[in-house]
Amino acid sequence: MPHATELLDRVRRADGPPPARHHAGLSATDLPARAVRRFAADILRPLATDAVQDISLVADELVANAETHACGAACLFLEVYGDAVVLTVCDRGPGVHSITARQAGPDETNGRGLALVAALLAAWFTQPAPSGGALVTAVFDLSPKATRCSPPI
Repeated sequence: MPHATELLDRVRRADGPPPARHHAGLSATDLPARAVRRFAADILRPLATDAVQDISLVADELVANAETHACGAACLFLEVYGDAVVLTVCDRGPGVHSITARQAGPDETNGRGLALVAALLAAWFTQPAPSGGALVTAVFDLSPKATRCSPPI
């Protein structure tokens, strides 16, 4: 599997129509974390794929993580390509630090979000945002050959 940024570069350079780009500001009064799922689902509904629910869930989870760990989320970007979706959440934190999925204990009520995120997409990575904070980018492969691994319910 290619490195996450290589995969993103390949998606963005692929032949085909230009991507549909969508942006949402995420102030506390503008678009609360729970509404992010609806925002993503409304944009992605024309894709008519099971991945729409997964992408909406990941958007919600990344925004919730920014709210909890990084002084809030500033914005969300969705880029819809022919067979890929790129989701980026920009937070208001002090910058990129080590962001990793951790193994939550059986009695813990938190700590499963990034493991869930990683199971639902092709790749994800973080990088510094130009104006401070961090960008967390998730790449979804919607091609017929893509296999998705969903966690057990």
